[in-house]
Amino acid sequence: MARAVKKYIKKIRPHRRGPQQKADAKSFAFLLKILFELLPASDQLDSTEIPRNEILEMLHCCLLCRNIYKKEAKRYLPPNLSNIVYESQESDYFIIPYFIVNSDELDTIFVVFRGSYCLKDFIVDFMASTVSYRNGKAHEGIYLTSYNMFNRIKKRVRKLSRMNNNRKVIITGHSLGAAVASMVVDMFYEEDERKSENSSQTSFTTDYSADDQVNHENFESDEDLESSENLEYRIEDEEHLFFDLKCICFAPVASYSRENLEATKLHTRSYSTDGDFVPHVSFYNAISISDDQLPALFKKELDKAIRKKLNIHGDKFEPTVSQILENRVEYLTNPYPLYPPGDCYQIKMTDEHHSTIELMKIDDSTEYFGKFVKDLNEFRHMISCYNAWVIKYFVDNFQDQPDLIEYYDFMAKKKKQRKEIAEAPEYEEEYVD
Repeated sequence: MARAVKKYIKKIRPHRRGPQQKADAKSFAFLLKILFELLPASDQLDSTEIPRNEILEMLHCCLLCRNIYKKEAKRYLPPNLSNIVYESQESDYFIIPYFIVNSDELDTIFVVFRGSYCLKDFIVDFMASTVSYRNGKAHEGIYLTSYNMFNRIKKRVRKLSRMNNNRKVIITGHSLGAAVASMVVDMFYEEDERKSENSSQTSFTTDYSADDQVNHENFESDEDLESSENLEYRIEDEEHLFFDLKCICFAPVASYSRENLEATKLHTRSYSTDGDFVPHVSFYNAISISDDQLPALFKKELDKAIRKKLNIHGDKFEPTVSQILENRVEYLTNPYPLYPPGDCYQIKMTDEHHSTIELMKIDDSTEYFGKFVKDLNEFRHMISCYNAWVIKYFVDNFQDQPDLIEYYDFMAKKKKQRKEIAEAPEYEEEYVD
């Protein structure tokens, strides 16, 4: 029986990395651990609280961000988040997968962008030269990805919101997807402001992917669906230009300069776990590490480890790592400081024995994320870590509403696995001694 269970669990588990990949990941994490042990401690933050409706929004967005990484058969979403009306699995340079949820129960539309997952996504992260954007600078890779994704979703989102009495929209994501989510929201506001200033009659253009899947049941008729896919879509009433739109994101990549960062606080709420290194990662922070904090030999080994992690499949893709470096010499030698977007909060485990989770307010994100600090690590960046901590924070704050906690059924995945194991007698019979 034990052998049968082990084999069946192996079948239903997600694909695991091989021994060499695990060794590489552990060695890279160990190298980062040594590096960050040599640095000064992070600034002390004050504990804070947010309203219950914001805790629920954080929970909803985190559950969606966790599931965007999973294949459809592996997903579990509560009923109020399960109505996925569009999905695109296309992944390429400056194109990332996403899905759109239209929740009648929450009267909210969610757009969810996947984070760094494949090598091409990491190359976008690595392309950290800057472009001019909104009176400041922006991460070039994030900007190009955001521009593509904005033009892919903007008409659909506007249409869906208008069909549901200007339903509010929340755009979310984790890691690369988080930075893209914030900048896409920024682009919505920028376009709406610009269009409303020029004319009350506004034209929008869009580009659709053949890989996108559309749920026809969410349109009133075939004619309605057809009209929504016209390349030109005009809104006659100016009031439809604006709808309730914001971003809630997790572990965003540093992507805005100081000059345009403040404006993102009007529409973006960013959460990062205590110890997550990604929001701190930028070339500016890397070259700012002094020689007395990081010996030359260690710098050399760190550079080799990062290159190896980025280039695990060799230089068979375009652009190559070497081409990126050659074309970004000026930026690498004189980088522009970038910071994660939004009004920033830290999710912190303040008591490991009781798994107590608290929220900390990051008042000055340029100061907090503008340097590497002690005790950063890559494992705190995993969406599974965010998922576990956010769920714990939600449960702790809603102890007086057990029915609501039960509704989200956080143990559903384990229950499903147990049921599937119990209903698999063929494996038991195969290994009867």
